[in-house]
Formats: sequence, structure tokens, C-alpha cells
Amino acid sequence: KDDFSLFKAIAKSHEGSVLELLARGLVALDKNLASDLLYRADLPDEVNIADLREGKLEKIWSEAVGLYTGYIATKGYYWQTGGRSDFSALEPVSKAGFYAVLPSISEAIQQVHQQQKPATEKQRGRGLQQSLKRVRKNLTQKLQNLRQDLEEAGQAEELEKKGNNLLAQLSQVRPGSSEVELTDIYDISGKTLLKIDMDPGRSPAENAKWFLKTSKKYLRRCQVVPGHIEAMNIQLGEVERFIDNLVEGKEGDFADIEKW
Repeated sequence: KDDFSLFKAIAKSHEGSVLELLARGLVALDKNLASDLLYRADLPDEVNIADLREGKLEKIWSEAVGLYTGYIATKGYYWQTGGRSDFSALEPVSKAGFYAVLPSISEAIQQVHQQQKPATEKQRGRGLQQSLKRVRKNLTQKLQNLRQDLEEAGQAEELEKKGNNLLAQLSQVRPGSSEVELTDIYDISGKTLLKIDMDPGRSPAENAKWFLKTSKKYLRRCQVVPGHIEAMNIQLGEVERFIDNLVEGKEGDFADIEKW
């Protein structure tokens, strides 16, 4: 999984605006969402990479991580700018007061199409395909991220063990160590050694707290994420079915797709 250090390295090698970097460099992110991320980070669309301090870059990264790994919203957002209609599954914070909140992303898509000029059945089908493919791309990326999050959360038990071992044996850990080997307190025979990689910039106690805090976060993730994955798989299956029907020319399905 990409981390901030990689994002920072990519940003430093980019010449031009931050908006272009986000729109081109982050998966499933168009210019509307890129602009909204900048707004959330209190930055204008025109800001260039060369003018950014690391703190602001880290703020942008934090907002982007929140977008990809945050709670999956079931709502859709619709707005108009300069006569053009747009929709999103992410709340367009920068357009506060100018967007409508709809019960689902599909209703936001339908609203966009209703505002367009009357089209032929073929044009209508192409437009629906394009919208559905955008939804499929976003759902697929979010599903991939959720699976990666769930895989990462599988470390919860191991991190809890390391945290408790560190807390129980702090006197045996030298401050500034990047690695320590301790007798595993969970082995009553006392024969098992546990190797623990640590952040030398943190004290042994702070390392222990980090392990335990992260373990709790992962345990919560294990409880919540499977339900999200199941729901998104169902949505993705529906989108795939609609796209297949449109490709096969089943125009009678238009109404069902627009109501979805």
C-alpha cells in the first residue's frame, strides 16, 4: 500500500499544479474530487507543488486517505456548475449550499441525465454505460482498498501480543532501540523468544502503546469491513449486470437502470 513518503516523492518529481497531480496520480479521482480535496486542505486549485510545505502536502494525503478508506457512504450528491451537471459519491464540501443530497449514487446519476437534452435511445444507452462504468471503477477501487485494509487488520492479534510483551518488560528494553528480542509472556514454558521491530524515535512505552492502539483499530476494522465488502460486491454485481444488458442492446432495461 502506498504511504505518505512515496506520495511525497512522487509530488516532488511533479512539475505543475497540485490539482493536476491529484487528478492524474490518484486512482478513480477526477478533477472535481481533486479540487474538493484541495478545498478540504484549505488550498486553492491553482497552487503549485513547488509552493507547498510538507505540512500541507501531508494534509492533502490525509484527506485522500480518508476518501479511499473512510466509511462507505450510501448517498449521492448532485450539483450544477456553469450549466453542467455533475454527481459524486463524495460530499462536495467546496460546493456547500449548491448541491443536492440524494438517497443513492444511482439517483444522482439519474438526476444528471434528466437535466440533459432529450437523446435518442442509442445516445441514452451510451450515456448510461459511461455513468455506470464510472461507478464500476470507483466501486472496484474501493473494494480493492477494503480488501487490503482487511488483510492488514489480520495483524491485530500479533500487534497486541507485541504491545503487551513490551509493557510487561519495559526495563529490559533500551531507549532508541530499533529492535528487541524478549521472552514471550504468553508462553508459560518461557522458552519462546519474540522479536519486535520498534520505532527508535519513540520510547519503549510509546512503542507499546502504538502496538496496542493499532491492534484495537484493526480489531474494529475486522468487525466492520466484511459487511462493507459484502454490500459493495452486491452493488458491483448489479452494475456489471446493467452494463452487460446495455452492451447487448436491451433498451427495455433503461428504466430499471435509472431507478436503481
